[in-house]
Amino acid sequence: MLGAADNHPVGGHDTTWGQTWAALGGYKKWLTVAGADHFSFSDLDLLLKEAGFPMPPLSPERGVVITREYVTAFFDRTLKGIHSPLLDGPSPNNPEVLFQYLVGLGQVRIGVGMSRWQVGQAPARAARRVWSSRTTW
Repeated sequence: MLGAADNHPVGGHDTTWGQTWAALGGYKKWLTVAGADHFSFSDLDLLLKEAGFPMPPLSPERGVVITREYVTAFFDRTLKGIHSPLLDGPSPNNPEVLFQYLVGLGQVRIGVGMSRWQVGQAPARAARRVWSSRTTW
């Protein structure tokens, strides 16, 4: 699932995403994008920009690039069996993409700048305190 960081973090006010996540089977990733809005994952923001409408902090061009990269990596993985490191965790090339994780009954957002201990080795109690950072991995 790919959504705007302000609207769809794990444990956010929209509980339908958590309910949907729990019901999904198979390979899945929950990613949010800082500075994105609902239309950042389509070409509509590009059209709105040309028409002079206000834009979200994430540029429309960047939103399209992020969508193409992550959707392609996901479909390559699920349909073709091709592994992409892009889906392994935060990337310094995409610092606005945050990986959302459920840890026990808590939630964690991991962004670029988290240590490998914090990302994958932390006990659930400590991992719940980890939040996103925009520094280099």
